[in-house]
Amino acid sequence: MYGYFGQYQPSRLMRILYFLPNFIRLFWRLFRDPRIPIYKKAIPVIGGILTLSYILFPIDILPDFIAFLGQLDDLTVFLIFMVPSILLFIRVCPKNIVMEHAQRISGRA
Repeated sequence: MYGYFGQYQPSRLMRILYFLPNFIRLFWRLFRDPRIPIYKKAIPVIGGILTLSYILFPIDILPDFIAFLGQLDDLTVFLIFMVPSILLFIRVCPKNIVMEHAQRISGRA
């Protein structure tokens, strides 16, 4: 099967990892764009506050002294709060501004 990367279609995780740097750039450019209202920018900020408060809170689901598993719950909380808040932020941004930044990132503008 042919896909983006030649003859074989990579797994979904590999495609996500491939596009992750551009996704982060898109988020950061939108977050810094003065045309995006401040109340929309509050979405990832709230996600960050929730994530940080859990990581800094002294009580964990799995204690950090348990090797590897202690940090795994912190990563899980990051994925639960930050990733959806960033996706929601990009979704609520005006489509024309998102497309403008996406085209600049891809080098088509």
